[in-house]
Amino acid sequence: MTKLTRTIALALLTLQQVLQAGSLVECQNEHRVIYSSPDPNRMAKIVVIRVSSDSRELAALHKLPKVDSPQRTRWMVVQGADFTHPGPWSTTVYVFGNRANPGTLKIEFRDHANGGVHEHWINEKLVALDVWWGRILSTALVLDVESGKWLYAEEADYSEMIQPCEGEQSKPGALNRPSQQ
Repeated sequence: MTKLTRTIALALLTLQQVLQAGSLVECQNEHRVIYSSPDPNRMAKIVVIRVSSDSRELAALHKLPKVDSPQRTRWMVVQGADFTHPGPWSTTVYVFGNRANPGTLKIEFRDHANGGVHEHWINEKLVALDVWWGRILSTALVLDVESGKWLYAEEADYSEMIQPCEGEQSKPGALNRPSQQ
């Protein structure tokens, strides 16, 4: 094979990959995430409790990185899952307050998948949390840290995101997807 033939073959392979990538971008117009009420069995794996600020378990947490609230009146630390061991895994998020907002919340996420738990502050009172139960299923949550109550909880199903585009079904190796009526 000459150098020119190899270059042409490589260019054609690259062109095919670019065209396939373009069809994936177009496919995003056909996909959606389906939100629904959370499964009670999965919600039972999420526990929110108040912890005494002088608890022994809190002593070791001060070594973990702090995530400050926007105005720094509260902070949280995450005791992440140990992904070096086989799953399912558990993650615990601790929310601390300052002297004006005393109290500590412990939020346990039991038996989640390797997508883990993601957290961020919305404001001084609200924390957004996402827990992944598998590759295509998560639960999105908003917690009021003052009351310890969920203000929002919905499951997000990403199963449509892994399906081929409508035009891709007829291609060899494409997954068969039932047509939408």
